[in-house]
Amino acid sequence: MGNGYGIDADTLGRLRVDQLDDYDAIAISVNRLNGVYIWNDALPCFRSLKPTASAGYSILLFDLAQPGAREALRAAWDASPSRARRMPSEQDAE
Repeated sequence: MGNGYGIDADTLGRLRVDQLDDYDAIAISVNRLNGVYIWNDALPCFRSLKPTASAGYSILLFDLAQPGAREALRAAWDASPSRARRMPSEQDAE
């Protein structure tokens, strides 16, 4: 995905399950976290966690080292309708 403002980022739904441990933090829009304008809510697991920081007023940052955050990331990935379910070897063969 884009790297506006010098930030390298990826979309959760485009990641393979074996890539989830490669990340140290996740940024989530406040609207998305609260389920606003979202048909398929994949983020309720982050609502009980305290954000580590914020970027402006509408983006919350979660350190994946905090207790429960890594599990919340996996749960969000599992619930994401656009997740990449193929095995890494299947994607590498393309």
